[in-house]
Amino acid sequence: MPGRHARSAIQAAILASFGLVPCGGDAAAQARTPPAEAVRFYESGREHYMAGRYREAIADLERALVLDPGSATLAYNIARVHELLGELDEAIRYYQRYFTMLPPSEAEERQRVQETIRRLEGARRELGTGRTAREAPPLRPPPDERHAPRWVTTRGVADLAFWTVTGTGLALMAAGGILGGLAIDREAFAEQFVLGADGTLEERSALADEADRFAFGADLLLFAGAAALAGGLLLYVLRTETREVLPSEQARASVAVTPEALVVHGRWAL
Repeated sequence: MPGRHARSAIQAAILASFGLVPCGGDAAAQARTPPAEAVRFYESGREHYMAGRYREAIADLERALVLDPGSATLAYNIARVHELLGELDEAIRYYQRYFTMLPPSEAEERQRVQETIRRLEGARRELGTGRTAREAPPLRPPPDERHAPRWVTTRGVADLAFWTVTGTGLALMAAGGILGGLAIDREAFAEQFVLGADGTLEERSALADEADRFAFGADLLLFAGAAALAGGLLLYVLRTETREVLPSEQARASVAVTPEALVVHGRWAL
């Protein structure tokens, strides 16, 4: 059997190939579901940012942060836009806020943010000595935001409603299977019933009636279970979920799995 870490890498690569994000990473970040209104402002802010409308982007992102003050993604994006505008004090303040929101598991990202803060503080000191913005060192090297924190929306929601309906469906199917087995057992006993040796005609008829009742109950339970499972499937596939994804999760999702990585102890893994 494949090892646990190998399976995790394979699953991450498969999810990444479909544009999905694996469910690993910080549990607290995964559990957060941002308010719908905050998501709307975030998406609007991203549109302004991509179009170069930085002031409008900040306005929408700050509105989203008011609605979801625990979002590291929003704090990062606001800091980034202030940095691009050359507003160093605000950029540093929001980067510091972003840093406090990062969990200890984000060690690489925390280090990167500290380096960014130190660089911006150095640029601020340069400007404070009388040098103009044109004379000052560049604020930032060419950006690489592929792994910046962000909110992602994925199809498929496995919440309490989904598990309740699906679990109910499985339980009904199991109960239907049990009743079906009892119906088969009673029917076989009735067919092999010998009048006199095994009992009277009334007893044989009672066994046949019991088999019919069990069969009818099994049909009902199996039908209800199938309907519940179909409902659970619809609850999953017809809904979307938005959650915050931090850099370490995106890095794991982008890990390429080579054919050699799929071979574990001489066996191919799916």
